[in-house]
Amino acid sequence: MSQQTDFTKRYIATILKKVVSEIHSNQRRKERATERSMVTSKSANEVRSMRHWRASGDIEFFYAETEKGFCDMKQLDDLTGWSGNLHQTRFSFMKEKHGAILGEYLKRYRSKEAE
Repeated sequence: MSQQTDFTKRYIATILKKVVSEIHSNQRRKERATERSMVTSKSANEVRSMRHWRASGDIEFFYAETEKGFCDMKQLDDLTGWSGNLHQTRFSFMKEKHGAILGEYLKRYRSKEAE
């Protein structure tokens, strides 16, 4: 009973899965908002529309949310070292389903660690 349990290390795969799925969702929403913004920027009347400005605001919002997600991934990595354990089966979803996000994360943060 006196033994401490590190829940973060125990449930890192579940936490990481949630963070990565949020990043994926925010990236899709940002892409849709970008498409909507491009469609509505073809004429001066459309640029003045509420739809165009809402899409522009959504682009900024979802970009910021995506960046927060990558920062969360980095904090989890600093706390648990999950990126060194990608060979484990509990992290197989990172390569299978979210390979692009994993690649972007590794490109961003592994290059900074090497410097």
